[in-house]
Amino acid sequence: LMSDYRSCTNKCIFCFIDQMPPGMRDTLYFKDDDARLSFLQGNYITLTNMKEHDLSRIIKYHLSPINISVQTTNPELRVKMLHNRFAGKIMETLNRLRDADIEMNGQIVLCKGVNDGAELERSIRDLAGLYPQMQSMSVVPVGLSKYREGLYPLEPLTKEDAENALDIIGRFQNEMYERFGTHFVHASDEFYLLANRPLPPEEVYDGYVQLENGVGMLRLLIEETDYTLEALSGDERVHTLSLATGKLAYPFLRDIAAKVHEKFPNVNITVYEILNDFFGHGVTVSGLITGQDLIKQLKGKPLGEVLLLPANMFRSNEEVFLDDLTKQDVEKALQVPINIVKSDGQELIRAMLMEESEEKEFASPIYMAYNFKLKKILDDCMKIKENENVISTFVLGFSLLKNLDDSYFQILQIEDKNEVLKKYKKLYKRCSNLDKIVELHRMGDRKLDPLIGREEILDELITTLKRRNKPNPILVGEPGVGKSFIIEHLSKKINEGEIKELQGKVVFELDLP
Repeated sequence: LMSDYRSCTNKCIFCFIDQMPPGMRDTLYFKDDDARLSFLQGNYITLTNMKEHDLSRIIKYHLSPINISVQTTNPELRVKMLHNRFAGKIMETLNRLRDADIEMNGQIVLCKGVNDGAELERSIRDLAGLYPQMQSMSVVPVGLSKYREGLYPLEPLTKEDAENALDIIGRFQNEMYERFGTHFVHASDEFYLLANRPLPPEEVYDGYVQLENGVGMLRLLIEETDYTLEALSGDERVHTLSLATGKLAYPFLRDIAAKVHEKFPNVNITVYEILNDFFGHGVTVSGLITGQDLIKQLKGKPLGEVLLLPANMFRSNEEVFLDDLTKQDVEKALQVPINIVKSDGQELIRAMLMEESEEKEFASPIYMAYNFKLKKILDDCMKIKENENVISTFVLGFSLLKNLDDSYFQILQIEDKNEVLKKYKKLYKRCSNLDKIVELHRMGDRKLDPLIGREEILDELITTLKRRNKPNPILVGEPGVGKSFIIEHLSKKINEGEIKELQGKVVFELDLP
């Protein structure tokens, strides 16, 4: 439970909330700048709305990672951009967090003629100097709506601007990778489209460390859909459907639809690009498309059996668009049922093939973030596929990942088979083998108490681990409620051969740094 969210007192020259039209629901005008939401939900904060006791609390309780909207490390320029006289102390605050070993991620909203060019180089260099506590940073283009009357005169980025930004970012990526094995700074997808350059390969995204900020989402979508399609055998099913998205994702979704049609020749998918008339055509993301724009631009068009829409068009956990039109309103206007598609490649392919969605206890972003936390550790510890039966199950504090099959090895970028022994030993040093606890119990050196009142949870855990696709249970609970105890009994059952599907597997406990 938390007290009321803390609102932002800045008057940033690029703030999108200031560019919202009047008459929308109140929650859309709320500017949060709350460190608690940064820690809990990944929100980006400026640090300017924090008092000394707030910063001290972060350091005392080691609340990390903290996501920070830096914008620039130039003190005078940051004061101007945030319109806050305290904003210039950014490097002082970041250094203090670095010294306390607080993990951070940074963000720069790039504004033409303001914090680009030499200022961008300075900011990246300063933030790179805080590595490894500053784990990563992203550069995203300023979003400009048509409602900017009376606001700072910002201009949209041009193709040349995007090229220059990518050149600067690319130089620092090469330098950081050579020195530390990480690319560190990442450009959002919009820059590559604006510069007419291809998206980087998956490995450049360093495990999608900036995915929560939307960086790498298109590359991840491509990788997930390609992998899902490769595992499918085409058939003669017959379906006609449509999909609507924003300008940014349109060419990629059109290509994915073509790949589906190539493998399933009787599945015909029409992808529609929706221009954002509501906010202005400079806004290209699907998450800001309104119901009224969908109706206006799709009415009378062939939409097939169903219209697919991405989940980010809707309010979280509801079927309501930004303009308060509902899914039912749009269905009625367009005379077609709407299928809301979750934001991962497997679910997109399922929807395109008119298959039922696979029910998930947790949404895809949580699943992906979990895997990439694992990836960052394993990248440093192992790059091999041999002996996967030996290191196939890990207990990650509160999480399990079973059977590192080909899909996980694709994510983990497994390669370099000559490093087998060295990498395995390095991983093993960070783990404790839970089979040893079971063996101590068998020998009488340690008593493993009976599992009472948690049998149903253990059964659900085992059932999940047996699944072929995404067998990733997460145990969440207060300290002392029995999470580790359940895992020890899981290890006991595996060790004693009670779970046929997990025979030969070993459970390790891995301390997350």
